[in-house]
Amino acid sequence: MVFTEARAKIQWANEHLANLKRRISELEDSYSAVIEVHPKFGYKMIKYDLADKSAIEDISLLVGDTLHNLKCALDYGWIKCLERHAPHAINDHTQFPVHSTEQGLKDALTDPKKQLPAKLINLFLAKIKPYPGRNDALWDIKTLNILDKHRLLLPVITYGGITGLQMEDERGKPIQGFVSGTTLELPWYIRVPDGGNVKHKGKPSIEILFDEGAPTHCHNVVFALELYSAMVLQVLETLEAFI
Repeated sequence: MVFTEARAKIQWANEHLANLKRRISELEDSYSAVIEVHPKFGYKMIKYDLADKSAIEDISLLVGDTLHNLKCALDYGWIKCLERHAPHAINDHTQFPVHSTEQGLKDALTDPKKQLPAKLINLFLAKIKPYPGRNDALWDIKTLNILDKHRLLLPVITYGGITGLQMEDERGKPIQGFVSGTTLELPWYIRVPDGGNVKHKGKPSIEILFDEGAPTHCHNVVFALELYSAMVLQVLETLEAFI
């Protein structure tokens, strides 16, 4: 059996993810780079800033929409599975079982009131394992959705490096330098070596990370969502094969 509704939710999640990538690309193109002189110490520095001030809220909404659709896909798949094997266990609060511990998962699945078939219980305990330390992606989807109900999942904008930055010394010789990434808030500053000149200011390579308070703190948002989408699809395929 193919879970049509659940797969449609994954498709919607991937649409939101594609829009998220486009929004980040627009943000990258909004950067500015100007050379300033430190008001106290007198050395030159390059100041990088982003003019796109609405990006954070837009990105937050797209992240929340992606996560919501992935959770719905899991819930739809689980309900389809129950409709075939344990329809009596379905109620208004039924959702895909994800728990904080293996024992918590086992207790929920073996609840006598649900009367779930042993093969289904074993599938979750032996293969799917939706709890931290085994299938962290499913746990992240659950906890991030809970957080998103109470506040926007505001990400952190960072740069992983400055691409195309070119500097030279007072004799015109290229300066071999290295610019590491940062998680500092905007604007970002790169110091120009004493006596050096800037030939090309370069462009910051933008990364969007989950902020503090999320279980995925400092994880790259796009990479994480791509992983979650792939994992949800894998779980659905496992349940489809079981049915």
